[in-house]
Amino acid sequence: MLIISFSKLALSVIFNNLIENALKYKKQDVSTVIHIRYKDSPFYHIFEIQDNGIGISSDFFEIIFKPFKRLHTKTEFFGSGLGLASVKKIIEKLGKTISVNSVVHEGTIFTVSIPKE
Repeated sequence: MLIISFSKLALSVIFNNLIENALKYKKQDVSTVIHIRYKDSPFYHIFEIQDNGIGISSDFFEIIFKPFKRLHTKTEFFGSGLGLASVKKIIEKLGKTISVNSVVHEGTIFTVSIPKE
């Protein structure tokens, strides 16, 4: 059984934003595929949200977590630029970590690591 001390609202905001981004930044004419994985490590609960979307250049890995920073115009993809910033702020406030790994035109993996208590 998986037991995590974490706010239900915080988990909801984190997963909703990451899944919404996977759906939003999809490739045209390709079915969206999203994998949500859990990995149990000795010291962490690790969650991965992976998509087959448009991907993100590694040049922008830090920028995407800043408030109001967008890599695309609102006409390309609707949004405020607050989703990932909110996710990172919640995660860091709770002493957790988030990382991103992505390849342009292949997809993105967001990894959320939660220390075990």
